Amino acid sequence: MIKEEEEEFVPEEGEEFVPEEGEEFVPEEGEEFLSEEGEEQAKEGEEQAKEGEEQVKEGEEQAKEGEEQVKEVEEQAKEGEEQVKEVEERAKEGEEWAEEGEEKEGEQDNAFSSQMK
Repeated sequence: MIKEEEEEFVPEEGEEFVPEEGEEFVPEEGEEFLSEEGEEQAKEGEEQAKEGEEQVKEGEEQAKEGEEQVKEVEEQAKEGEEQVKEVEERAKEGEEWAEEGEEKEGEQDNAFSSQMK
């Protein structure tokens, strides 16, 4: 008795499996079978993945720009602090000069009043 070998249908790219009555396609390990709808969904998924990757890249670029802005603001803050220190030093010097001037003025007043007596 000769046994008929069952032919197995393996869909190739672009080829569609149309099961005969009572027949069902069961993909083997590593094989994929997608209906037209499944293929469309897969393409949409790939497109969404690409869009997601682009959004991630844009987000990374924005983050870098934000980091640069933070550095600039920090530098400006340091410059501002240095300017504040300079102004404070000048103010102290001005106070010292004012005190010295008052002392000299007091000495002159004392000398003048001594001469007047």
